[in-house]
Amino acid sequence: MLQLGKSLRQIKNYKMLKPVLPNCFRWTWLKPQFGGLKMSYSTVTPQEIHLGQTELPDYIREPIQNVLNKHQLNSLSERIFMSLEYTLPRCKNQALLISLLTYKDLMESQGLKAVDLRRAQILGWCVELLHMSLLIFDDIMDHGTLRYGQLCWHKLEHIGMSGINDGLIIENIIYFVLHEYFGDKEYYVELCNLMREVTLITAYGQLMDLMVSQGSIALFTKEMFRDISDRKTALSAFYLPLALPMHLAGVKNPIAFKQTKKISLD
Repeated sequence: MLQLGKSLRQIKNYKMLKPVLPNCFRWTWLKPQFGGLKMSYSTVTPQEIHLGQTELPDYIREPIQNVLNKHQLNSLSERIFMSLEYTLPRCKNQALLISLLTYKDLMESQGLKAVDLRRAQILGWCVELLHMSLLIFDDIMDHGTLRYGQLCWHKLEHIGMSGINDGLIIENIIYFVLHEYFGDKEYYVELCNLMREVTLITAYGQLMDLMVSQGSIALFTKEMFRDISDRKTALSAFYLPLALPMHLAGVKNPIAFKQTKKISLD
């Protein structure tokens, strides 16, 4: 609980996550409105964000398996799900948490149904999948050995550099999950475009990080650090799981997205 709260408070204290007894989290933040700020509260249970689970939920496994079945690739199922479930415990479900709580808050007056919450969970999982792929790539490029107390995926004896391909597979799985659940929605293109844009900018941030690490220490200025952290981390970790459920909730005002991005990067 404390780690999740610590992570979210990085968004310039606009959002604070607090444990609420007996078994839920509270999302407390100042929501900009015309004429001032409104204090907003939402809660989510550990079960809703699959906290502590080491397996993907069925609603994410099924579209992945459907693609394998469609292309007669069942022989790869074990490897695909092994890469996903090995990497899963290294993710903190933070994106899933932000996505679900953001959607709850935006839709608080409209009476949420289980199917609505499931869509928000799916969007959160798509961001988690992106983070899984990025962790694999980052560990390989940084010649990492350990991540969150366990061997990096590529350091397993039978994996090695083939882990690069696993990362690519995980990244592209995202778009099959999006198509499975949102392909008939009017905001489907916006979801895909946002995911692609943030993935590309994150890759730019990774390149900046690599170039600085290979150059003179004089290049690593405060401004460069900020540029790298904004592009490599903030957009995918904070803005993406906020903006995706905004599309789901029907937010269309570009100013709202612009303000959300500014808060995420501050």
